[in-house]
Amino acid sequence: MRKLLFSACCLLMLTCIVAQQGTVKGRITDTGGVPLEGATVTIKGQNLSVATDRNGDFSISAAQGTTLEISMIGF
Repeated sequence: MRKLLFSACCLLMLTCIVAQQGTVKGRITDTGGVPLEGATVTIKGQNLSVATDRNGDFSISAAQGTTLEISMIGF
């Protein structure tokens, strides 16, 4: 019975962790509104990053409350 209860608790915790993950989508532009191709979007404190496409768009999987860092050579 204890093993079953422990397994159920672990499954519930895993479900809560997965449920807090989401996809963040956005567009990076300069001050004039021109899309920035090749800007890097990184999750702060992690090695996960993506680059923007030619329209400045990006999509990255991140947990709620995560801070994103945007960088680009020349900016």
